[in-house]
Amino acid sequence: MRTRLTLSICMSMLLGGCAATERARTAMSSVSNTEPPQNQAIEGAYEFLSETTILEKPDKRKMERNSSKWTGLWILHGGHFSRTLMKKERDFSTLAPDSIGYESDAGNYKIGGGTVVLLPELTLYPLARDYQSLEFNFRFDGNRLVLTRTMKPGMEDLSAGQQIIVLERTH
Repeated sequence: MRTRLTLSICMSMLLGGCAATERARTAMSSVSNTEPPQNQAIEGAYEFLSETTILEKPDKRKMERNSSKWTGLWILHGGHFSRTLMKKERDFSTLAPDSIGYESDAGNYKIGGGTVVLLPELTLYPLARDYQSLEFNFRFDGNRLVLTRTMKPGMEDLSAGQQIIVLERTH
């Protein structure tokens, strides 16, 4: 019984990981890094201003974070990114990912058209977040970078909706 459960869990993780890897590979191959001016335009350090996530599935809800309660820094340079986001007031009663008030990941990015694809390779909680690619449409509004991601249900995450992240260039 225990062996079957262990094998079932291992197969689920293996198959889920393969799906995430294939989805990342497909997303990464759909964009190219052949547009240096646009790549250079997005490069820089950005301060976190806000994040709005509107979910339609599995449950309808709206989640918002802004710079009055959160601080963060995004760095994009030479095809690599680093993202850190931290709650200004944190509760250390538990170290669970959802309650610690700290997120951090890093990896590579590719640009094509008005799209940037992030491929996280390092994360604070590797088991809490799979290493799937994150594809954002992007645009500049003055000194602000606006990232918009359409979330579609998949094997790893059943969420459907939209996420909008606003960052302000610091350098």
